[in-house]
Amino acid sequence: MVVLALAFALSGLGVPGVRIVFGHLFMLAIVLSAMRRGMRESRMWSEVRERSTVTLASFKELVGTAHVDPLLFLTGMYGLWNLMAGTNGFSLPYILRTVGAQSQAMSVGLQACSFLLVGLGVLFVFMPLVDHTNQ
Repeated sequence: MVVLALAFALSGLGVPGVRIVFGHLFMLAIVLSAMRRGMRESRMWSEVRERSTVTLASFKELVGTAHVDPLLFLTGMYGLWNLMAGTNGFSLPYILRTVGAQSQAMSVGLQACSFLLVGLGVLFVFMPLVDHTNQ
């Protein structure tokens, strides 16, 4: 939401505004990468990692008949989710500007509203329902 709000606020600047938004994202990526490099894994994760090895046999077990249905389900689910997320996240402002004849500010504002509505839907609809299902 911060990036969308920044893009909305700087939409009147044109290309320099876009450069500021992407510069902000670049600096955030650098800072987070530096912070992540200094993190240690938990003791439980380190112990499991030391004990386990990935071999061709374990890969064959993963793609064996017992796991085909869940793998196909996850591939389909994440494939469709990534298609929607990529279209909504990267292409929606372009689609709204070219096909919908909206201004840059309006297209980013609509995207921010959409993102907020999805977040509220997850918080108030999905999260309460997921607590009552067998995961």
